[in-house]
Amino acid sequence: MRVFLAGATGALGRRLIPILVADGHQVTGLTRRETQADALRAAGADAAWLTSTTSMR
Repeated sequence: MRVFLAGATGALGRRLIPILVADGHQVTGLTRRETQADALRAAGADAAWLTSTTSMR
């Protein structure tokens, strides 16, 4: 199953990614900073990040 995880570098997301990947899911994690993309990839997820936080307000 494909899973999109918002807040992937947060307290819960960091713990969920390895579990989901180990269960065979294809995970894409969302973060607010491009600099955190490597951590998502290292955990086995694809990375996506926001280019502007104005859309979140």
